[in-house]
Amino acid sequence: MTRFAGRAGMKRVLRASRVRLAAVALIAELAATAVLAMAAGLSMAAPALADDPPEWSTPAKPFNIAANIFYVGTQGLSAYLIVSDRGAILLDGTTAKNALLI
Repeated sequence: MTRFAGRAGMKRVLRASRVRLAAVALIAELAATAVLAMAAGLSMAAPALADDPPEWSTPAKPFNIAANIFYVGTQGLSAYLIVSDRGAILLDGTTAKNALLI
């Protein structure tokens, strides 16, 4: 059993515990961010491509996903249109040359 040197020893142990908890929380937050980035297709180690795959610029028919959300991307890259009474928001994850397709 560890003995504390009075209140000062107890304070050191509590301070060290808080530092460890903060470090664990930071690591968990970084891991969650990395998982979200990978899920969104933003992998940090993506291989370089000489040319874009052809499906990235192959048109796809837009379709309704749910309520006011529509898929408007190509066959290989996603873009979503959210429509409301106040206007529309385009969440575009495609290339600049696909603007006319969307």
